[in-house]
Amino acid sequence: MGRRVRILASLAVILLTAIALTPAADAGLTPAHDSLVSGGGESVGTQFASATAPVPSVADPETKLEKRGTLGLGGWWYVTPVLVILTATDDVGVASTWFSLNRLPWQLYGVPFSVSTDGNHTVEFLSVDTEGRSESTKSTRVPIDRNPPVFLDLRPQGTVTSGNVLLQWNTEDQGSGVAHSEVSVDGGAFQNVGVERSTPVQLSNGLRGCRTRSGRRARDGMTSSADGPQHLRQSR
Repeated sequence: MGRRVRILASLAVILLTAIALTPAADAGLTPAHDSLVSGGGESVGTQFASATAPVPSVADPETKLEKRGTLGLGGWWYVTPVLVILTATDDVGVASTWFSLNRLPWQLYGVPFSVSTDGNHTVEFLSVDTEGRSESTKSTRVPIDRNPPVFLDLRPQGTVTSGNVLLQWNTEDQGSGVAHSEVSVDGGAFQNVGVERSTPVQLSNGLRGCRTRSGRRARDGMTSSADGPQHLRQSR
């Protein structure tokens, strides 16, 4: 009986020792091996390594557009070519940036590009990150007006029989539009007639000259004007 008690006591001590030597589970650790074994076959412990999982993207990429050029009156229309620069950021990394000019097929963005022709251009753009997430398409306007208005016609022409003449003309501007027109009779000072496309003028006998010119909204004064020289004459 006494021997049986001593055996049971020894087994209890061995069991408690084994429990004490077992490492506690750690939710932040992942075992790299079941155990390390010494050269004599004796277990000397368990190895644990930190678990590092990739961090998923939680936000779409963000692309910003910068326009570099000289703005005209009102700070809206550009009077020079415009350099377009796209810059993208993302929490896991940007894979590619894309753009489309005036609804044309999309192109992969690599370096800044220039827009130089007159007109109110549209640039669409977006970026994709390394996990395939794409931001929503963004767009911006690039309005350019580099050239002055163009005269389409000026009436009447040739010889007129009355000194009272209604001068009429048509102009167009592919950019910001015609802001106003001016008329000069016989080399006199130009008179602003606003957005009107006609004005009465008084001619005396002899060879008389009328000139009209128009200015665009993107620039001040008549530095971007178009001249339409015509000669009108009242017969004697």
